[in-house]
Amino acid sequence: MMSGPSSEPGIQCPIGLFARREAEIEQLTEAMNAAAAAREKVPFARDLIEAAGILLACASHDPANPNCGLCRSITTLRMQTANLIVEFGERVAAR
Repeated sequence: MMSGPSSEPGIQCPIGLFARREAEIEQLTEAMNAAAAAREKVPFARDLIEAAGILLACASHDPANPNCGLCRSITTLRMQTANLIVEFGERVAAR
């Protein structure tokens, strides 16, 4: 069995930012999934957008680092999903 950082699954953020934000994003995702109504998901989605924005604004982003690329791709998808939830939730609430 291999040892060391290269054997750990997941994104290996060079500054540790992904791991710190990932726990928060996972909790927000779980809360959104648990909410029954679209409008109940909106506050969690907004918080997720904020957390994702911190990752996307990372000053240490290195386009040559595959971990940075994965972080950016995953975070962008999460942010897009959260934006859709907010948009849909607001439309439902406006009815």
